[in-house]
Amino acid sequence: ARISSSELEIRASRGSDFDIQLPPDAEVTSLTLNHKALNVPSNELVKVPLIPGVQTVILEFQEHKSLQWRSTTPSIQLGSSAANITLTYQLPRNRWPLYLSGPSLGPAMLYWGILTVILISACLLPIIAHKSGLLVPVSVWDWLLLGIGLSTVNNYGVFFVALFFFAMAWRKQFANPERFNATQWNGLQTMLVALTLVAILIVLSGIQTGLLASPSMSVVGNNSSSHLYHYYHDRVVDEPLPTATIINVPITVYRVVMLFWSLWIVTRLMKWGPWWWTAFSEKHLWIKATPSGEKVRTRTKDDSWTDKPKGSN
Repeated sequence: ARISSSELEIRASRGSDFDIQLPPDAEVTSLTLNHKALNVPSNELVKVPLIPGVQTVILEFQEHKSLQWRSTTPSIQLGSSAANITLTYQLPRNRWPLYLSGPSLGPAMLYWGILTVILISACLLPIIAHKSGLLVPVSVWDWLLLGIGLSTVNNYGVFFVALFFFAMAWRKQFANPERFNATQWNGLQTMLVALTLVAILIVLSGIQTGLLASPSMSVVGNNSSSHLYHYYHDRVVDEPLPTATIINVPITVYRVVMLFWSLWIVTRLMKWGPWWWTAFSEKHLWIKATPSGEKVRTRTKDDSWTDKPKGSN
């Protein structure tokens, strides 16, 4: 059952009955006037006996319906105009919100804008890599799935992962140990290790959060959050109170999607792992400096570099 509550502050100039029309099949469970209980009506038309002055009416009712993929707040018709209307909707935690609509002053779901940026970036990153002469082993499809999988966990995580791939591709193709001293080269390798660890943590957190936690759909505005939405409407005249609509699916759908994403990312890591090691160890892995900080490079027969202390043969 869906439980709803309506609180009205009414200013009356004379005593009369105030009508509140509830949705069909709504069952009133509580009705109070100035914190005093009134008889509960047996149908959807609620009549409240008003007295002159300002009074508070609190009405609670329930509807015997299951939560659908398209959920709309109850439509309530008052017997007069209304102003300063606040509408609050709380979505159960076992649901995955996908879209929100309601009065203009309310929450906004930024996720779809973020997804648009991800789609554009997935198309642009291979072009940027090609123009830069970098051989990044990530296709448009890979970038797209990486971005979608991380978008509900870490909005900016995919950009760090992209930085990791571009940095490793540059390391493999353009980083020449002859142009660095020992401190510079070892510092570069250390930074690449740190960037690799950050990328791994981002991906692993995406898997863990996707399988165990709730997705972040970036709901902001009017003190709203991921599952609690606040709307405001200034005035209605001779029409029902405003409603809000939430498109949602069971959280199980999200879990299944993230499970398949996790299996996909594991298969890709099996390919990206050897590529990373090849890029990281290309030409020279680490430079050992002499106690004085000087080094001598010699080229071996297999065309690799070795370091010897100054003065050795």
